[in-house]
Amino acid sequence: MGDQWDLNSLWEARYIWLPIEIDDDKGSLEVKWHDVYDLNVETGVVTPIEGTSYPVVDAKLEGNAWLQEANFASDGRIATGIYGNDSTVTFSGIEGAGSK
Repeated sequence: MGDQWDLNSLWEARYIWLPIEIDDDKGSLEVKWHDVYDLNVETGVVTPIEGTSYPVVDAKLEGNAWLQEANFASDGRIATGIYGNDSTVTFSGIEGAGSK
């Protein structure tokens, strides 16, 4: 787990869980970034999940939801302030394939 923060907004630190690859032969340690990944807890194998991204800047925000700068996000912002049933983030024009 890491702690990512911005010099201008230290109070908005975000914990980030990312896989770490350790290579004993090379004596190296590398943190691998994946927006979304699957972790097999029995084997320790990390598999990045590929798919379509939907930037939050294209979404409709209601209630207390708002956009916050986030340098780790794919488009530089995340939606936050989403509490209970009073705040929503809605993406339009998304169609599923009908399978997993």
